[in-house]
Amino acid sequence: MTAKHGKGPGPDEGQRPARRGVVLTLLGIGLVAAAYVVTIVVMVVR
Repeated sequence: MTAKHGKGPGPDEGQRPARRGVVLTLLGIGLVAAAYVVTIVVMVVR
């Protein structure tokens, strides 16, 4: 978290929040997809 204070306000500063948002979105989608697949597998197995 100290990386923000380390270097000056370069192009990284503006990019980081967007990158983090994309990563969080992808993680969320992945979790939802995983839960969906697990539910289907459980239903099929039973």
